[in-house]
Amino acid sequence: ARWTSLWFWAAFATLVTKLRAFKGLRKCPFGHHATPEPSWRVVQVIRGQLHQWEEYRLHGGTFCIVKLHPERKVLGILEAQKFLMLSKLSEPVRAPDPTWVDFLPSRSAISNLSAEDPPYSINDTTSWYQETSGSTLTDVSVSASDLLAGGREGLPWIGVTGNDTAGRVVIGEDERTEVQDTQEFPYQGIGYVEMIWSNGAMGRCTAFLVSPFVALTNAHCIYRENWGGWIEEASFSPAQYVTKDGVISRPYGTSISCNVATNTGYIHRPNSAQDYAAIFFSNPVAGLGTFMPLVFPFTPKLDSQLFMAGYPGLPQQVFSEDMWESSGEVVAVSDRLLQYTVDTSAGQSGSPLFCPVGSFFDHAAIGMHAFGRLEGNGGPRFVPENEALIFNWMKDGPAACSTN
Repeated sequence: ARWTSLWFWAAFATLVTKLRAFKGLRKCPFGHHATPEPSWRVVQVIRGQLHQWEEYRLHGGTFCIVKLHPERKVLGILEAQKFLMLSKLSEPVRAPDPTWVDFLPSRSAISNLSAEDPPYSINDTTSWYQETSGSTLTDVSVSASDLLAGGREGLPWIGVTGNDTAGRVVIGEDERTEVQDTQEFPYQGIGYVEMIWSNGAMGRCTAFLVSPFVALTNAHCIYRENWGGWIEEASFSPAQYVTKDGVISRPYGTSISCNVATNTGYIHRPNSAQDYAAIFFSNPVAGLGTFMPLVFPFTPKLDSQLFMAGYPGLPQQVFSEDMWESSGEVVAVSDRLLQYTVDTSAGQSGSPLFCPVGSFFDHAAIGMHAFGRLEGNGGPRFVPENEALIFNWMKDGPAACSTN
């Protein structure tokens, strides 16, 4: 009862704040058949249904919305208010007792998958994609089942060795802190991922749910050509945390991948700009129905705050399988990449990058973490070139589990 009361007042305070934001909401002064270029597009699963819409920033701080999916429609003020409230204010889902717990394994039992092997460089990617504002290059999906005709036999995966230091880039002091309640938004959809190879070796990354059946992560977490190609299996545990007694708790259980996918550009030549991928599940993650919105594209201002949450292997010089969060400043933005001063280390690959967007969203994902550099850690942005691909991954859901 006490928790319900606290949630009510927190939700009420959030509601008041968002109602103030609605002061700038207007009906778009154009029809849905002849719309100008939107400020950005948003893709989000809300209460189990996939939505896509455009937001237009008008004069004087006002804005309006055009729905694209599941139907194309210019939303009136009241319609837009109701829709935006559903996209933001959903009661946190408190999972029942953990489906299972296990004790923290020794550090030698698992390795962290670092984007530093092979080395990642912003300059190395420019010859593979058009780094211009007028780019028309659109990423094309490719999955393990697409390339492995006849099944997944004989994948010679190689595990990662090392002690996490190769991928560790802390800028100044390590300011990462443990997430106190992983079942609160937006943390409940962020999860710990273990990848398994046929030789028994293991690696780890971070991924985040964008639908009950799909999680996004880095391509280098699920595909390495020089190690045999595709991973054999990934296990995903959203909102995982470690108790004070050192016991790993998985409040929403663990989902096992049925398929994985990335884009053809990354398969042909691994690069930071296209270092994103999807993990598919045949069954929905229980208890979760509304997920962090994805914004295509949002260009943050230099020196603005950017946030990240994920599962670093060695935060604060301590081995961890807990969720940590951190923030930092944006130091560079290109057509396909972000760089920032957010502290990271191996294991955080695939963590969502989120920040306030527009007048309404406090936590909207605009990209994901992929590599570490002293001049700024970085990762790929969500942009028009990868929007259709990610949208179709979210739309396909369990259908992607087919190996035909």
